[in-house]
Amino acid sequence: MTLGTPLAFCIGVTSETAPSSRLNGETPPTASRKRRWPWVLGALGVALVILIALFDWNWFRGPLERYLSKSSGRPVTIGVLDVELALVPRIVLTDIEIGNAPWAGDAPLVSLRELMLSVSVPSLFTDQIVLPHLRLTEGQLNLVRDKEGRANWKLRESDQPSTRTVDVQSLALNNASLSLRDAVQNIEVNASGVSRVEGPYEARMTFSGRWRGSPFEGIADTGNVLALRESSEPFPVRLSVRAGRTSISAEGEMGNIRSLSRIDAKVAVSGPSLAMLYPTLPLALPDTPPYRITGRLVREGDVYSYTGFSGVIGNTDLAGDARFERRKPRPLLTATLKSRSLDLADLGPLVGLPPRPGAGAAPQVAKGTATPAKSTPAKLPSGKVFPNNDFNREKLNVMDADVRLNAAALKIPEQIPLEDFHAHLKLNNGVLVLDPMNFGLAGGDLVSTITLDARNNPIAAKASIDLRRVKLGELFPTLETAKKTSSGSLGAQIRLAGRGNSVSDMLATADGSINAGMAGGRVSELGVWLINLHGGQLLPLLFGGDRPTQIRCGAAAFAVDDGVATLGLFVFDTDESNIGGSGTINLGAEKLDITLEPRSKKAGILSLRGPVHIRGTFRDADIALSSQTIGRGASAVALGLLNPLLALIPLIETGPGQNADCQAVLASVSGAVKQSGKKVSDAPTAEESTSSPAPIVDTRKRSGPPAPIVDVPAKKEPASS
Repeated sequence: MTLGTPLAFCIGVTSETAPSSRLNGETPPTASRKRRWPWVLGALGVALVILIALFDWNWFRGPLERYLSKSSGRPVTIGVLDVELALVPRIVLTDIEIGNAPWAGDAPLVSLRELMLSVSVPSLFTDQIVLPHLRLTEGQLNLVRDKEGRANWKLRESDQPSTRTVDVQSLALNNASLSLRDAVQNIEVNASGVSRVEGPYEARMTFSGRWRGSPFEGIADTGNVLALRESSEPFPVRLSVRAGRTSISAEGEMGNIRSLSRIDAKVAVSGPSLAMLYPTLPLALPDTPPYRITGRLVREGDVYSYTGFSGVIGNTDLAGDARFERRKPRPLLTATLKSRSLDLADLGPLVGLPPRPGAGAAPQVAKGTATPAKSTPAKLPSGKVFPNNDFNREKLNVMDADVRLNAAALKIPEQIPLEDFHAHLKLNNGVLVLDPMNFGLAGGDLVSTITLDARNNPIAAKASIDLRRVKLGELFPTLETAKKTSSGSLGAQIRLAGRGNSVSDMLATADGSINAGMAGGRVSELGVWLINLHGGQLLPLLFGGDRPTQIRCGAAAFAVDDGVATLGLFVFDTDESNIGGSGTINLGAEKLDITLEPRSKKAGILSLRGPVHIRGTFRDADIALSSQTIGRGASAVALGLLNPLLALIPLIETGPGQNADCQAVLASVSGAVKQSGKKVSDAPTAEESTSSPAPIVDTRKRSGPPAPIVDVPAKKEPASS
């Protein structure tokens, strides 16, 4: 039966029965026609459904090929076209091939066994066509963009931009592959997708390529890609990526795969340096030794939280929480980090030192145990003392940061008397402030505030460093004699400002001051007489044993100008000797030229007397005798050739040394004395004697917080065992 048969039948019945109904006195014609119209419309609807159901949509294949070929400027061929009608219609195309741009090579742009897409009908009447689903099966998609910015996926003949866009809400690759070559972004990607079922994972994608010159490869297991339409539904993902020597693995859930606006996954990252994550990830992290870290990554909108993470960086264990917020004008990173045992060498790259060789072989740290301090000591770098690698000014200006790091113990060379480490870093608009950067030092504290202003080139730097209550007997931990014979608290204040893009350059241009002072204490008498070159007093100590002598006061003051520190004041006054000094320290060249002038307070024999010179580089300093001292020794030898007793004449020490007015001396460095925990008035005047034993400073590890100094609270330290 043709489409017209039901309609003709209805019309015929109406025209033939009308006269009979009127003759027989039946229902009037008008009422009868009203009752028959629903039947007519129903018949039309049935006919339309039958037409659509039986219609051969493949009839549109030829017109569609011609339309697509003309509008894209590329030859398009389609094997079969089919349409499944529903609230969201689905279109299925098989055996499709789209030719490539002439400049993009011989391979077709698209070669597919099947393309399935669904279309939102209401969106056809808007500027954005919505495709809820797009599935590619058994085919190849080759995307190319050259250095001139020409992209082969731009299929319009006209250069005018399209007023309509296409929104693909979900993509599935079933045994299909994709190739991307983007010369503008320097990206190469090869990916292939297959359908598989492994628990919640229903698809696997393997990919490889190069990202801005660096190779990468990986595997991603996902749930049903078609379920991505509802971004509120959890979407399972398992990912493993390796880029160069950096590896990332993740397993968890995502919402809205297109924007990744929601993530909740366990993420493990490892690599040679955290700095290498930039700019692939928008984290301007500093250079570090090799690392591996595992934690929970949660994203809610523009906020990423990496919580409960733990791992190692070099030989340092690290744990804590971090938060990264995308915001304008710069993103913000906040973190609270802690370490049971921090390797001092791992901090080197933060200030421009190269990573220690072999730092990647980080030891396993058992949970709940702390690596003892001073274990696995790191070797100090050779060459210059001050780092000369430039800071990365770009990184200092691309994000803000607020990071706290606390280390309970340090792994250090045994000759360095550091104990723990606490730092608070703030980076805002290119200005980095470390306030404080605190080391436990020889039973006291080294507290500093460092500011680097990277808004201009070179970087402007300021340093305010205080040494507080540093124990003289603990400054030289490898010298057992010094521990037994030395005591007293030392304080110092360092105030420097300079310009440069490395620590070395900053110090080479520095201006400021360096002051140190102490009132009271004890020191090795053997060391004092060594500086005095007083053999008469030295020999009994060498054979009979060392003993402490009283320190009346000690003070040093340097004026720093353009990287050169000039020693304007140096006094080290003990009951045995008064030692003065002068000279310079070149911070840029890392050279020193210091002269010590001892004045013995005791008469005696076998004394060479005279100044002692300390010269050379920071790495290789030499102690030399003055020409006067050498001349005195030569005179003694010459006279000894005439008469051995005459040899003693040049070696007689008359003891011209006098007590220093320690209160007057320390007044010029009163700030440093205050840092030592003492007062200027605690030191004697020139007339006052210290023959009575001075109070010995307790050098045992303190069990409670010291009194605050200069309005900065002293840190709390663990009680002694």
